[in-house]
Amino acid sequence: MNMLKIEKDAKSKGFKIIWDDSVVGARSKNIIYLNPNLLKHKKYLQETLDHEYRHTGKFTLKDLGMDLFEGSLSETIKFSFLYPKTLRRMIPIWHEKNNWQVDVNLIIQYMIILTLSILLLWLMTK
Repeated sequence: MNMLKIEKDAKSKGFKIIWDDSVVGARSKNIIYLNPNLLKHKKYLQETLDHEYRHTGKFTLKDLGMDLFEGSLSETIKFSFLYPKTLRRMIPIWHEKNNWQVDVNLIIQYMIILTLSILLLWLMTK
């Protein structure tokens, strides 16, 4: 797959692709952000595209569940370390193009991880 084919396929489904090397993949309404380095990883590119197409484009429990339980965390981590600029998106609040951005899904995921970690530590001390 190349950029033009991906953009054309997305357009036929009502989406716009924006290539952004600071993300792995993300979706906001009908815009899908993809890392151009995904083109070097065809299988992971397709998994990422499929995942972003399934999102609703807004914050819902379905989207949160997808981000928590779908996809390969090990592939995402491996990709992020190959292309460290993507690690910036592990911060749930950032400033970009004169606007503050907030990733509510990521904040909730961090809260769940923190809660489970505290619970596990508490159980280990009993």
